[in-house]
Amino acid sequence: MNEGKPRQGFSGSQANPIGCDPSALKPVIQALNEALASHFTLYHQYLKHHWLVRGPQWRELHALLADYYGQAQLYGDDLAERIVMLGGMPEFHPGRHVEMSAFPFETDPVIPVRTMLSNDRTAEMLVCQQLRRSVQTALRVHDYGTEHMLKNILRHAEQRADDLDHLLADESLEARNPVPRAA
Repeated sequence: MNEGKPRQGFSGSQANPIGCDPSALKPVIQALNEALASHFTLYHQYLKHHWLVRGPQWRELHALLADYYGQAQLYGDDLAERIVMLGGMPEFHPGRHVEMSAFPFETDPVIPVRTMLSNDRTAEMLVCQQLRRSVQTALRVHDYGTEHMLKNILRHAEQRADDLDHLLADESLEARNPVPRAA
């Protein structure tokens, strides 16, 4: 018995119950671990913003950010379970998550709400790009289950990015250059 020792390295793979070639899955497992790292980094960033948000719309933003960190945690769990299903080992070290994430973790202790949301939008955009690359990696080895899962996660990341973009938009009903009235 191999108690206390990992089955394999974090980017490695072993036999899996779904009939995929373990050696072909190494790049998929690596891509999934990178997406996992990004989702847990995103989770912590959203959680921080959830705790620190202030201002006239704090209640709505507080609830929205709770939904977003919940989604990041849920999809992180899905990614980790898929890695295990493929015969890999999920990366769970928080320091490695920050290193492997598609975006840098925000280190400023307190920042304006608009900056928080802008940083979240940028993080989501980078996660979307990472997920698209991961979909292509899965397709190259005909791992359609991973492809399907990643596309679902991507769809939700795109929706969050779009929602954040709308929140950051200028007021659309205000006239930028008022038209002078005729006398």
